[in-house]
Amino acid sequence: MGRSHGLLVILKSCFLLKVPDLVIMLKKINRQDCLATYSIFPTRYYDPKEEDEVMYFPEPYATYWIKPEKKTSSLEEDIALEVEKLYNALNIRCLIFLCDFDSTWITSNALCNRNNKALQKSIDYLRTNKVNEKFNGGISVDKDELRVFIENFFTLTRYDSTFSDYHFTDEDKTMIGYIHYSGEVRIDVLTEQASSTFLKAVKQTNFIDALRKDTSRL
Repeated sequence: MGRSHGLLVILKSCFLLKVPDLVIMLKKINRQDCLATYSIFPTRYYDPKEEDEVMYFPEPYATYWIKPEKKTSSLEEDIALEVEKLYNALNIRCLIFLCDFDSTWITSNALCNRNNKALQKSIDYLRTNKVNEKFNGGISVDKDELRVFIENFFTLTRYDSTFSDYHFTDEDKTMIGYIHYSGEVRIDVLTEQASSTFLKAVKQTNFIDALRKDTSRL
């Protein structure tokens, strides 16, 4: 009787164990709230009265195009590692990402491309973090999640032709970043002080000057 009772207690305690809640690593921000808080984000929309696109991009103090010096693993991993290094050196704790036009993070084009396993894996990553097919807002990424996020973000950039024109900024709104599908990264700094800070920080990474025309040199 005692042994049976003990077994029942053990089984009961097992079923009463609380399953840990799923940890969500990304913070979603309503699109309009994101634009109101981070008004430096580039935007574009179609104006039917003008029958043309209306575009906004803040005037930068300097524009830098950089790229990883050499490939050590996959391009996704290289980009993610160097971006993480850069923003650690800048002592920035989180980055906010937003598309410059009203587009969902998970596009119908990406959903249709079921044969691309890397792309589908990145879609699963977004879904795991509660980003669904209807979400069109901003995403705030903590520095501890930044490398994983960038790997998936860059995969979407490379393999989904309709996933484009996403920019990112810091909470203090000192810089605007953009990752091209080639792996080159554009950084627009908005003040002289931010430019000086960036030039010091980028030396702690393996980024080099991409030598694009009409851009500032490292």
